[in-house]
Amino acid sequence: RRLGLLLLPAASPLAAKASKRKGGGKVKLKPKAPAVAARGFGAPGTAGPPLPGVGDAALDAAIQQRCDALKKSKKNAKLWLELGSLLVKADEYAEAERVFRAGAALLPGDEMLSAAAL
Repeated sequence: RRLGLLLLPAASPLAAKASKRKGGGKVKLKPKAPAVAARGFGAPGTAGPPLPGVGDAALDAAIQQRCDALKKSKKNAKLWLELGSLLVKADEYAEAERVFRAGAALLPGDEMLSAAAL
């Protein structure tokens, strides 16, 4: 939710209404929720809940299999490409982009992975 600041001349009728409001027209902000730890593909290795499903059991299983394989072998460009491609197939474009970029950061010499990260 965005809060806009409206500056009114003191002689404006709207300014008079704002000054008559309870509390002098000040806006009370809600306290921020506590920060949540990052849990994306670039986050530190913490065991979390299973990945949410995309609706297709076979696609879910393939994504989970590639994630498990990447935990064992992060230097495998083919696994990064396969996982990103599966996420694109599941219409998870933002997550696929994060996967391609994370893989390209780990393996900067791999042309296919670097091209996919663009």
